[in-house]
Amino acid sequence: MEKLDTLNKFFVAIQLDREKMCPVIYYSTKGGMSFSKIMSEYPEYMNRIEVDITKNLRMGELLNVATDLGIES
Repeated sequence: MEKLDTLNKFFVAIQLDREKMCPVIYYSTKGGMSFSKIMSEYPEYMNRIEVDITKNLRMGELLNVATDLGIES
C-alpha cells in the first residue's frame, strides 16, 4: 500500500438524529481522530447541519461546509 502525503485532515460524518428523525452532517477541521475524541477534546471545532429531508440539502450548505474545512473549488 502506498502512503500519500496529506495537506489537511478533516472529519466528516453523517448520522441519524433519532430524536428529531433527521440526518445530521458533522464536520471538523480536527481530522485524523474519532468523533468522540473531537467532541471530548475539541468540541468547539465540531460543526453540525441538520438536514430537513422535506427540503433536501442545498448546494449552498455544502459549499459552506467546504469553505469551513478550507477546501477550495
